[in-house]
Amino acid sequence: MKKLTCPNCKKENTVPIVYGFMDVFGEDEEDEEDEGDYVLGGCVVNDNDPDYFCRGCGHKWMHTDTE
Repeated sequence: MKKLTCPNCKKENTVPIVYGFMDVFGEDEEDEEDEGDYVLGGCVVNDNDPDYFCRGCGHKWMHTDTE
């Protein structure tokens, strides 16, 4: 998957933000290898929540804002 460039720091150290209930205490070990491919955004979802996160500078944004 191609990394998006952060609109704030211009680096490609970005991951998608995943929303919804995540069973972090379950026994699904197959998800552990994907652990660094996203960040958790929480269970409450609004129309204007950011969908990408920059690991370099901490900036969060909506991908549609950068298109």
